[in-house]
Amino acid sequence: MKERYVGYIPRVNPGTISGGEEKFFNLLRRLSAVGLVGMTNPDVMTKYGAKDALVKLAGTSIVPKDTYGYYDV
Repeated sequence: MKERYVGYIPRVNPGTISGGEEKFFNLLRRLSAVGLVGMTNPDVMTKYGAKDALVKLAGTSIVPKDTYGYYDV
């Protein structure tokens, strides 16, 4: 797979995955272990939430225009 791709952007709500978040994060860690760059790395996701990756890409053609991140009340 690494020959065809250099990275990935997971767009899955881990809470909806059969088997739970740990199964999802283990898959992403395996992708990282073979050299694929994750946006965002699974270890970082667990610290601040996966949806932050979408906010970081806001303003690009792959993210809806109504994507916002709120970090303060």
